[in-house]
Amino acid sequence: MAGPQPALTSLVHQKAYRMVPSKYPPVSLFDDVADQSSFEALYAVQARVNPRIRNDLGEISLVPAGERPFGIRGFHYALAPFTHLNPDGSRFSNGDFGVFYCAREKIGAIDETVYHMQKWLGYTRMEAQDINMRCLKADFSATGVDIRGEEWLSHGYYAPDDYSVSRKLGLRAKHDGREAIFYQSVRHTGIDCYALLTPRVLHSVIQANHFGYLWNGTSIETVYEKREIKR
Repeated sequence: MAGPQPALTSLVHQKAYRMVPSKYPPVSLFDDVADQSSFEALYAVQARVNPRIRNDLGEISLVPAGERPFGIRGFHYALAPFTHLNPDGSRFSNGDFGVFYCAREKIGAIDETVYHMQKWLGYTRMEAQDINMRCLKADFSATGVDIRGEEWLSHGYYAPDDYSVSRKLGLRAKHDGREAIFYQSVRHTGIDCYALLTPRVLHSVIQANHFGYLWNGTSIETVYEKREIKR
């Protein structure tokens, strides 16, 4: 007999934050595109004159036309995690599909990315450097599987580094057509996080602040916000 199942919860115009590397400039050519036919026409032209466009946008065919949120601010940001898949997977994906991860508070988004980036930098033995990061502010409405309750916090969904159980939840949610998974941050206690399983739930994704992650060769020792000085 199956055990208790997570409830479904709806969030409307939920604000959230996402941290992404800002090494490359954003692709904003398609933010004003209103529908699939307009997108295909512009994409065909750009693909001819700009060979980089395919790499910049990623594998667009991974996102069905009906799930592409045409016309929103930050269309390119919304699509990116679904067209540039991480082959190593993530907490709720085995790498076969993308997930838009974000957090209710900036500090939650920062702590989540610091943890994973620190592991990657250590594994690759990268030399000390200042890593530029871009903070994105998202607005979404979605109905998702909700595991934020206290009864779930000791479940395998929250294992710090073993994603075998949480990935099963993600695969099941994706297969069932769920829009998201709502959970608590594993890296910052008490902050809600959101794993959006489709970009269609996003109303906007706009660039906010820029941050620097100072990697000293062993750990990310400092995170600071970059501000323009007006003279």
